[in-house]
Amino acid sequence: MRDSHRQQTEQHPSLTHLFTSFLRLGATAFGGPAMVAYIKKMAVDQKNWLDEKTARDGIALCQAIPGATAIRCLPMWE
Repeated sequence: MRDSHRQQTEQHPSLTHLFTSFLRLGATAFGGPAMVAYIKKMAVDQKNWLDEKTARDGIALCQAIPGATAIRCLPMWE
């Protein structure tokens, strides 16, 4: 199932593209848990890095781990 998902979406983003996307998001968005909605919008709707279910599952997992939610979401794309 994971392979079929990859064929439907773009290839993995380069680290440079990932970095610049999150840098722009971090510079323009307010911090805290509210940033997660912006991350999801960017990764699912705009960039097609993840499908809706994978993003939802990843965000739920990130919220269960102690620490800053927005920072813990980054490894979902690596």
